[in-house]
Amino acid sequence: MDYINETPETLAELERAAYITGDTRTADMLGAIIEGVEGIDSRQEELDGLPSEKQREQDAADLGHLKEFFYDCFRSLNANYPCPDFSSDYDKNVIFEAIRRGEGMEE
Repeated sequence: MDYINETPETLAELERAAYITGDTRTADMLGAIIEGVEGIDSRQEELDGLPSEKQREQDAADLGHLKEFFYDCFRSLNANYPCPDFSSDYDKNVIFEAIRRGEGMEE
């Protein structure tokens, strides 16, 4: 019998029938198939929740603009910051504090 096109419910019924008739080998095999199908289905649900490739590209493009803004902020400060890192919490706080103080603002 070809089990590839069967639904998980049908496979579960076949598994129960195999156990009832004493065919434990077939029942165990069907149980393994059911577990595999359920694993694939749950993984597909996880993948469906992820952003598409197009969305990831758009997010990366948006992040590029934010990085440039971040570096522009550091360039406008009067202090010397040789290597600011946009992922650094410390560097972000430097920018936020400078904004609060109004430092680097053109008049």
